[in-house]
Amino acid sequence: MGKSDSLSVMGRVSRIQRACTGDGPGYRTTVFFQGCHLHCPWCHNPDYRPFGERLSRNTNRCLGCGRCDDIMAPDSVGDIGKRVRECPAGALSLLGREMSVAEVIGVVRRDISYYRDTGGGVTLSGGEPLTQPEFALALADAARAEGISVAIETSCAVPESVVVRFADACIDLFLCGIKASRADYQRLIGVDPDLVLKNIFTLAASGRAVTLRVPCVVGLNFNEGLAEFINEAAAIKGVGGVELLPYHNFGRGKATMAGLPEPDWSEMRAPDEEELVEFARGLKLPGKR
Repeated sequence: MGKSDSLSVMGRVSRIQRACTGDGPGYRTTVFFQGCHLHCPWCHNPDYRPFGERLSRNTNRCLGCGRCDDIMAPDSVGDIGKRVRECPAGALSLLGREMSVAEVIGVVRRDISYYRDTGGGVTLSGGEPLTQPEFALALADAARAEGISVAIETSCAVPESVVVRFADACIDLFLCGIKASRADYQRLIGVDPDLVLKNIFTLAASGRAVTLRVPCVVGLNFNEGLAEFINEAAAIKGVGGVELLPYHNFGRGKATMAGLPEPDWSEMRAPDEEELVEFARGLKLPGKR
């Protein structure tokens, strides 16, 4: 694929957020892909899960005029974008929009001097970027062509054939999710934990930097089994570190606005500092004796 062809590759993007500091090293721009096949109960971007077009309605702004009622249903059809533009209160937004690689890179390159000064770059997140492999790979190639470092945040819950393609690409950092114990992975996340481990192994064996990222949710996944599975993944040669991410409820209300079911928020909370320290003591992290 030539450079011009690569720049014309289209993908579905939820949001592009500049000035990020938590999605890899340095100052970063994070490109959130639309679409994820998992069903993590604590998801803080539940509105990014649907793969197709979907409306989000902010009830705090809604006037109750009823103009959008016929297109809020999952099986609705029609010009959703037109309805968003015509909403008199600005209460509607479109989840996911088609963008070309050229359009995304046009936003990413605005902060190229900051990336160079801080060791930052662009992070592909989501949703799940690896469910749009052609778009993600073309976007990574375009960024690297401009000297911009690329990180990808992934659940590693995609076919091995897809992961091999990314292992062979010029990606600087993979942020790989570990989300539950072996016993709970299928029930909570909807994927075979062995697939996740195999894919982490493939990425680590490629020589690229790999960091494990672990959401910690008391009441759901924060248990001894999670620690054991982290240790199993961290023991893979080439895995460079583990980040424990205390749960937050930033996703509260997003699912409702998108017409999706809300989880039972009452059963989830973040571990306190003492709980997190105690949990970390049981981890056999890379370089830790």
